[in-house]
Amino acid sequence: MVNTQNTPSEHAHVTDLQGGNLYPDIVPEQEPPAYIASTSPMNQAGSEAVPLTSGDHKKPLPDSPTHAPTPLMSPPVVYLPPAIPIEELRTEPAVILCPHCNTLSLTRIRHKNGAANWLSCIGMLLLGITALGVCLVPFCITSLKDVIHECGHCHQVVGKYKRI
Repeated sequence: MVNTQNTPSEHAHVTDLQGGNLYPDIVPEQEPPAYIASTSPMNQAGSEAVPLTSGDHKKPLPDSPTHAPTPLMSPPVVYLPPAIPIEELRTEPAVILCPHCNTLSLTRIRHKNGAANWLSCIGMLLLGITALGVCLVPFCITSLKDVIHECGHCHQVVGKYKRI
C-alpha cells in the first residue's frame, strides 16, 4: 500500500520552479552528497559519472517498477477445436482425447521411414537408377514417411498414419 500522507520532513529538499525551498522553515537533517566531477568516460546520457554514497544502493527509486501496482490479468483463454477420433489422424497434428492420460491435447508428430520409402527405393533399383546413391533419396522425402502421433501432454504414442 502506498502512503498518501506527505509530511514536511519528507519534502525538505523539494524546490519550486524558481529554485526556492517549498518548506523554508525546515532545515535538512543531512546535506546531500557532493557531486564530484569524474575523469571517467561519459555515460550514455552524456553526463559525467557521479559516485554513490554507501547507502544509496539500498534505497528504491520512487518511480521504480517495484512500487507500481501490478495489473491483474486473467490467463489467456485458448479455444481448441473439437477432438477427432484417433482413427482419423493424418499427416498434420490434431486435437485428440488421449486414451492414456484422458486429456484433450494437440498431438505432436514425428516421421518414420515406412513402406512407401522402401517401395520407392526398390522401384528405383529395379529401373536401374543407382548412380551416386540416388535410389536412397526416398528416405529423405518427408511426404513418403509414416506419421506417428504422440500425446502433447503425456508423450505416449496414440496413433500412426501409414502411407501404404
